[in-house]
Amino acid sequence: MYISFALLLIGVAIYLVFGGEVGSVLGPAEAIQSALNMEAEGWMSLGIICLIATPLAGVFAALVVFARAKEFRFAAVSLMVIGVVALAILVKMIA
Repeated sequence: MYISFALLLIGVAIYLVFGGEVGSVLGPAEAIQSALNMEAEGWMSLGIICLIATPLAGVFAALVVFARAKEFRFAAVSLMVIGVVALAILVKMIA
């Protein structure tokens, strides 16, 4: 979460100093390229991507813990949550 905050803060600072566009969230590849070009939109997009990935990493960790503890019902629920997020990302990429 601190990394997300730092990336967003860098994006805001670049926006305040240099201006630019900040109207949409870029995909990971575009965000990295934009951030390398020192564009505010890229830094802010990376911050939002990290912010979304933080709880998803927690769900993935829960999946691993439940699977190792042989709690397959809870592991299945964790897997379904990951699947729903993956489906949402795929739908967004197609549309």
